[in-house]
Amino acid sequence: MFSKYDDIVLVQDLTKMLKIGKNKAYNLLQSGQIKAKRDQTGHWVIQKAAVIEYTKASNA
Repeated sequence: MFSKYDDIVLVQDLTKMLKIGKNKAYNLLQSGQIKAKRDQTGHWVIQKAAVIEYTKASNA
């Protein structure tokens, strides 16, 4: 699952992975539904494993 993506993904990758828009992606990140952190420049640092965890939880 998501094997073509790196271990750390960008918001634009997240939108492609989940087939969602940018607003939905930012909502998921800000609400903590997908665990991620911001780096020193304010960009989201999203681990691919967190996206996989989210998809498994949302399909349960």
